[in-house]
Amino acid sequence: MNGCEEKPRNRTLLARALRIGKDPQTLDSTTASTQYSNQYGFLAVPLKTTNEVDLVKPLTTFFSTLFKGSSPNVHVLKEAIESFNRLRSRACCQTTQNNQSLANSLAEYYDQLTVFERKLEHSTAQHLEGFKWNDAFETGKSFFGKTQNSIADTFLERAAVLFNYGAALSEAAASQTFLTDGETKTAAKLFQQSAGVFAHLRDLMQLSMPKGFTTDLVPSTLTALSSIMLAQAQESFYRKAYAEKMNPSALVKIAAQTGDLYSEASKLMDISKGYWKKDWLNVVSGKAFGFQAIAELHQAQVNWERHEVGERLSRLKHALELVEKMKRRLQPTCFREQISEIENAYKSSTSDNRLIYHEQIPDYFTLPALPRAVLAKLTPVEKPLCPTFKDVFAAVVPETTMAAMKKFEQMKAEQLQKLKNRLSEQTELMDCIVASLNAPDVIPEKVKRSSSEVKETGGAANMRRKLYDLTVSHKRNSDMLAEIDRVLVEENRSDIDLRRQLRSDRVRITSEELVGPFVQEISKHLGDLKEASEVDKVLQNRFDSNEKAIDMLSKSERELRSLIPVPPSQLSKKASETTSTLLKLLDRAKMIKHEREDIVKEILSKLASPIEAAEKAEMNDILNINDEDYITKHVGKSCQPLEELVNSSLEKQECLLRDIEKWSARFSFGNDSETSSQRRKMLRSLQLGYEAFKEIQQKLDDKIKFYNTQAAALRRLQVKVNDFAFARQTEKEELLRGRRIFESSRRGAEPSLLASAPSLQPQQFNPPPFYPAATFVQGAAYTNGMAPPPLLPAQPQYTYPQYPYYGVTQPTVQPAYDYSIQSATTTTTSSGPNPQNYPTYPAEPWNPN
Repeated sequence: MNGCEEKPRNRTLLARALRIGKDPQTLDSTTASTQYSNQYGFLAVPLKTTNEVDLVKPLTTFFSTLFKGSSPNVHVLKEAIESFNRLRSRACCQTTQNNQSLANSLAEYYDQLTVFERKLEHSTAQHLEGFKWNDAFETGKSFFGKTQNSIADTFLERAAVLFNYGAALSEAAASQTFLTDGETKTAAKLFQQSAGVFAHLRDLMQLSMPKGFTTDLVPSTLTALSSIMLAQAQESFYRKAYAEKMNPSALVKIAAQTGDLYSEASKLMDISKGYWKKDWLNVVSGKAFGFQAIAELHQAQVNWERHEVGERLSRLKHALELVEKMKRRLQPTCFREQISEIENAYKSSTSDNRLIYHEQIPDYFTLPALPRAVLAKLTPVEKPLCPTFKDVFAAVVPETTMAAMKKFEQMKAEQLQKLKNRLSEQTELMDCIVASLNAPDVIPEKVKRSSSEVKETGGAANMRRKLYDLTVSHKRNSDMLAEIDRVLVEENRSDIDLRRQLRSDRVRITSEELVGPFVQEISKHLGDLKEASEVDKVLQNRFDSNEKAIDMLSKSERELRSLIPVPPSQLSKKASETTSTLLKLLDRAKMIKHEREDIVKEILSKLASPIEAAEKAEMNDILNINDEDYITKHVGKSCQPLEELVNSSLEKQECLLRDIEKWSARFSFGNDSETSSQRRKMLRSLQLGYEAFKEIQQKLDDKIKFYNTQAAALRRLQVKVNDFAFARQTEKEELLRGRRIFESSRRGAEPSLLASAPSLQPQQFNPPPFYPAATFVQGAAYTNGMAPPPLLPAQPQYTYPQYPYYGVTQPTVQPAYDYSIQSATTTTTSSGPNPQNYPTYPAEPWNPN
């Protein structure tokens, strides 16, 4: 219904709609209670804003049209319309400082709007128009550039009012001071109700799917709002439990669940991140990190009670990391006490562990998950929203009248549906009888439909290509399995060769011990391929046995007509009287079907259309009479024209079927038996071919999907096997290289002339070589300026007894050959077992000088 007059926009209401729960540092200090409640950072959904509409004139015109000829009391009607108009103005266009009072007004207006829309659902003017609603959230534009609904009818009016009801509940909850237990309970209750309202509105929008609505009414936005309200309700329960100093094991469950709810809400907001304000995104994500840190704090307290020092330190360390993430998004005043506890606990526990416990700190991701406790739940929307709701139009449109109107429409719909079903059944019966009789058409309708379906799916050529693709896919997967098996066999041979070269079985783990999972997967794929091959053979055999029929169904109608044997009466050049008569009867059957299609369209149109103008006079009598027989009489009168059309069509069908049966008997009596037999065999073959085609087509798609899935799995397996073989080959090369280096170092080592004396580990001593001399004089010493003579070739080795440590007199070592050394001082000779005085060298460990 058009003509709603728009009034100037209320600026005070719009300013109120922009409020959200803010941080105490940015909020004007009005009262101490407001500052205290907002220090927790609770979010309040802003209200949608609308224009003020005068509904008196359009509603008066509407009711005068609806009750034409039997108008109700004018005074009562005027009073009801004015009450309805005041109700909308108070709920949508007036400012109020009491959020709970605003929520009550919105609930009452929503209930009245729902009842009013239900009363008018059968009228031609069932929608009031002229309402305009703005988006509740700012998107960076100026205020006058806010988005408005392009379609503003009663449904979107109802949706916007329900949105504001949930927003008002969130404002009432966020405005609580949380100083007492009752206020905390009230906040939790209101947040749960708000979450339920937004969830209910989301379901309504998903069912109706209207176009042209603002972004705040999109189902994804409503889901995010519902999740935020539910998370804040859970946070309220935590605030209450923390204030009551509950045990840490209970606080862990509540805080962990709160963090999960905020994390879920943050993910939902990220879906349309550009729409949300940065403050909202930071608050939700910051609280997600904050409550995760708080949960770790309380679990660390539980660990302290259980004397689990290492796990406590790990959780506190992770809690500090989460706190740093929270501080980048949220003011720390929201969790001032908890953050202080985390920092002090981590500092003291770190010091205690360093000085007393010396516990190893485990990795955080190896710790068990925290338990959860779900306390906050969506509160279902009650109907009506306002417990004290009274319908202002109850005296204008009584409940008995509404019941009579509803019953009339219901019975009319049932009657029209019966007529439609009756037509459909009789049409199907006529088609079956015509198909079963020996009508002279060369191609039966059933064969035409089968041929059309076969050609739509590609026909025989497409099926041959798919069968060929099955063979190719099977060979491809078999080749991939063979290649994987070859790589594993070669790797096993390489492993055996390594053990043969190193002459050891304990070099590394054998290949048989490592390839077990690979072998199991290969065996599974081999079994699947074997089963698939059997199914492929069955499909190929089924196609080969029905290939001729499928080829015929794949041809055009003209080619198919030339392949099917014609009826015997058409073998003669001149068409018989029976044939021409039957063809005319078939044309009549087609005409009847076309007429029935038009009748069905009229029935559907009458089902979808509201009450017509011609029915309003009859409705005036029904409004005050709720008698079923009386209503049935008027329903029959309303549906009588359509019922007459249906009965006439059915009578035509009965006459047609009698004529077809009579002339078809004459036609069958004159048929040639041999030709009729060939035709029946051909039609039977085509029917079997069509059934085989449908079965093969369905299984082919599944088989192709199976082979493609298996090929992807085999490619992943092939990559793993190739990586395994490459790693084993690299390991083998490293082992062989190390063995070659070891053997070459052993072959290059030369034996020493004399047995080395026992050495002291802290020092390194390399004894000087002996040089040949003509005469060895005892007590002789070398000079530093003397050049040593050239070395002799390797001399035979002697076995000497073990001597005591240095400082004890050593026995004389007799040289194998006579050689002399020219000394700068004196020369002494030694013979027999006399003690030998070793020359003095600066590098000798026993020489202190």
